[in-house]
Amino acid sequence: MLSNSLGFNQIEEKVEVFIEGRSIGMLNVTKNSPDAVLEASVPKEGEYQYRLSGSQRRDEKGTEIKVKLFGTGTMKVVRGAEFVVHLSSNNTPVGKIRLERR
Repeated sequence: MLSNSLGFNQIEEKVEVFIEGRSIGMLNVTKNSPDAVLEASVPKEGEYQYRLSGSQRRDEKGTEIKVKLFGTGTMKVVRGAEFVVHLSSNNTPVGKIRLERR
């Protein structure tokens, strides 16, 4: 399971999740729907390459900022594992995101 939640000052965030090069779905969070969950399965336990690609809109002192999001890494999957999208750096125009095991 993968999840994402709307963070402080965020208006909206969309993140597409790829595992081993294959899109497995999109996590969309907004003020009206601040949490998103994506069920995913892999053929067996082990390490898998992931890529995250998306965008974020946030409010910084009354100004709306748009940021592209991107991240890659390796996730170690065991039965029942849960991962959450984590913002590593909040730079403009590109922010870095990663998956963290919950």
